[in-house]
Amino acid sequence: MFNKIHYTILAAALLLLFTVSCTDEEQSGTATSADEQPFSLAITEQPWQTEVTTVTRSGETLEGLMGNTGFGLYSTEFLFGNQKVLWQNEEWYYGPKRLWIWPKAVQAVNLYAYAPYANSYPTDVATQSLTFTCAPTNTTDLLWASCTGYLRTDANKGVIPLEFKHALAKISLGKITNETGHSITLKEVKLRSNLYTSGTLSLATGAWSNLDPASPTEQVVTHTVNQEFASGVSIASNAPDILQIPGATSPASPDGQAATIELIFEIEGFDSGLEDIRFATQFKQGVNRKFNVTIRKNFEVIITPYP
Repeated sequence: MFNKIHYTILAAALLLLFTVSCTDEEQSGTATSADEQPFSLAITEQPWQTEVTTVTRSGETLEGLMGNTGFGLYSTEFLFGNQKVLWQNEEWYYGPKRLWIWPKAVQAVNLYAYAPYANSYPTDVATQSLTFTCAPTNTTDLLWASCTGYLRTDANKGVIPLEFKHALAKISLGKITNETGHSITLKEVKLRSNLYTSGTLSLATGAWSNLDPASPTEQVVTHTVNQEFASGVSIASNAPDILQIPGATSPASPDGQAATIELIFEIEGFDSGLEDIRFATQFKQGVNRKFNVTIRKNFEVIITPYP
């Protein structure tokens, strides 16, 4: 009876040893045939284009822009669906590490991203797109980025580059110079344009679609400023930047959605009421139409694109 038990235990031990040995060999074989290192991200931002100059790419990271908000990431290969990515401990951290689980240079990956992160955007991982709602008084930026067909190599070590570009259009005021001989006060800034309430942004191409309303009518949006400018000085306007969905650029309107900016001034010592300045511009994707304003005697106005 003792011998039978002894042989039974011995056989079981041998079987266990054989099983562990096979498992180790299988794991070793897997480790040598696949590259299981986590990927990381290299982030840059393409700056706003100016009214008159196209700016080349920038190598600055988005740490300052996004702060603690981070950005959203999509990838079917890594099973990312609006994954939040934050700058932590000198790297872009995206939660549990995702590994390159296939051999090198065999399967390409596609990453799509937007910034700043929001968990409230209606998104579609299959089409790499999101729906953005834009208020008439919007001052929030929106950026997008994509990297497709990316293969890990010994040279790039799995550092995936993402360059963020501006999805919206921006109109802003630079300096206002007062040469009237009187103190003036910028009371209001009015925007007149056909604005879109929402649209679908492709994170693969940056193109807008499904614009709502499809045929918008002109709206007038008023921003209260009440900023005083003494005579003989030139100071930056504190009027808010206006960021909007640019609309679909077409051959008939290559510079984007038309807009009119109206500045309402009050002049010290005059009882004739308010004076206004109007100038036309456009909302064009990725372009910041920024203007300096010089007001001279007899209220002669010079509008200068910036810079």
